[in-house]
Formats: sequence, C-alpha cells, structure tokens
Amino acid sequence: MKELIEGEECTMTCHLVKAETSLGRSTVIDLTSKHENKFRQVDHRTINYIIYHNVKFVLKKGGKKRSKDEESDEEMDESKKKKEEPKWNSAELSVGNVFSGTSYYRATAETGDNVVTRCSGQDITVSRSILETQMYNASVFSKEEKICLTKVAKVLEEANTACFTVCFNAKVDEKVVKEKLQGLTAADLKNKSKVAEIAKDIMHGKETVLVGRLSKAMGKLGRRIIIDLPTQGYRQVDHRTLKWLIIKNVKYIVSK
Repeated sequence: MKELIEGEECTMTCHLVKAETSLGRSTVIDLTSKHENKFRQVDHRTINYIIYHNVKFVLKKGGKKRSKDEESDEEMDESKKKKEEPKWNSAELSVGNVFSGTSYYRATAETGDNVVTRCSGQDITVSRSILETQMYNASVFSKEEKICLTKVAKVLEEANTACFTVCFNAKVDEKVVKEKLQGLTAADLKNKSKVAEIAKDIMHGKETVLVGRLSKAMGKLGRRIIIDLPTQGYRQVDHRTLKWLIIKNVKYIVSK
C-alpha cells in the first residue's frame, strides 16, 4: 500500500541538469544507468536523503527552517576550508565510484600549443585545444546583446559554475565619501568635470569590474555573493547596479 501511495524508493548517482523551485522538480542525468535515455526527474518533496560534498543529508521531519543569513554564513564557512583538506575518506575508495569537481584556471604563460595556468596554487600546463573546446573564457566574447536589467540579472542568476566578468556600481562607502569631501580643494570645486565625477561616486558608488564565480544568490533584483577569482575574496553585487556581464562567449549590456 505504501508503494502505491508514495511510489517505489529509488537511489541514483547523478548530476544536476536543471532545478525548478525549492519544492518542485529537478532534471538530473543518471550516471550509472545503462539505458539510452539517462534523464530522470526528481520530485524534491519525496527526497529522503542526499550524499553531497562528503556529507549525507537526511530528511528531518518538522525541522526548524534556517534563515537566509544562517545559510549564507554556513556556505561561507564551508568555502573557507583549506583546499588541501581531503573531501572524502580515500580508504573507502571502490571500483564504480563516481567523482566530480570544478576548477578555475588563470593563464600565466603561452608555450606553443600549450598554456601554463595557475589553479589552486599550482602551475598546470593545459593544451590550448582543451581550453578552447572544454572551458569558457571569463573575459573573451564573440557577440554583444543589449537587454533589459532583469534579463541580465537572470543570466547572472543562472551562471552556475561558469566564470564571468561583471561590471557594476559598488555599494556607496560612507567613509570613502567623507574622505573625498574632506579632500576637496577650492580648485576642485571650480572644476565641473571633477565635481561631476565625485557626485557620481557619492550617489551611485564606484564602477567596479571583477572576474568571478557565483557563491550565493539573494533574489533576482537583490544582491548576489560572488567569489572574486583573482583574490578568492567575497564580494556583493547589487543586481540593480549591473552595467554589463561577459559569460559563455557573450557580452550582455544593460539597455537604457
């Protein structure tokens, strides 16, 4: 009777294709299936447990819902773990295990058909053909598209693990504003272009460009936490101040 009402319990080793709402369905690829069609749908409301990032998360009935701030703090703490720390117990390695990983490479030199890159503190030589056919470049694009702000925000929201370059206005820093105003001279006040530049920074914040990847989303027209790849520091990007975004070989420019 239970199987008729709830369905048969199913266990899969898979990777995500598309997620739909927190209590909707996700499309996944069953990595161990021998069938030609490996696509499956997982109803979030029927999940009993999931093993992910070396942790088994088991459904707890009636558990207290965490706030967005608690979730964000926990994610940051996890990201700050030492990169050399083992992600799983190698003593339990067995034939048939499936592995996954996401790495980011910064080119440091070119040597013929190869490119010397820096990844996780190590120098790694990668074939140029691999970079061209299997990876995206965060700064290079072949076409431009002028679209509205909400659509640019949506593209950023769906970046997943892809690296990108984004231009936005940073949050106005009261301390910086105070220092700029105190540093103004009589000559500066007579310079209209100088005054206009300072006024723009005070009202809208300084225009900032960074190369990064997603960390945490906080609403389509809210803020998103991004990891600045060159420094590995955390930055907040206000979607409402987006100017342009380069991702997956396209530059999206916010239309006026």
